[in-house]
Amino acid sequence: MKTKRIYLSYDYAIGDVQQQAFEYLLSKGFKVICRASEYENYLFFVDNWAEDFKELDTGKIREYK
Repeated sequence: MKTKRIYLSYDYAIGDVQQQAFEYLLSKGFKVICRASEYENYLFFVDNWAEDFKELDTGKIREYK
């Protein structure tokens, strides 16, 4: 399975990296059901399966194998 990462420019109007990522996911139609953080990492669990399946398709994407 490939992991995709999106790199966003820092938004000074929001000022919080986790909140910026959360708002970005919502704007792309993701249904965030849970979010968490640990040292320098933010996790978002989304419920977009079956017909509602979504993929990130904008921004700079880097794929890892």
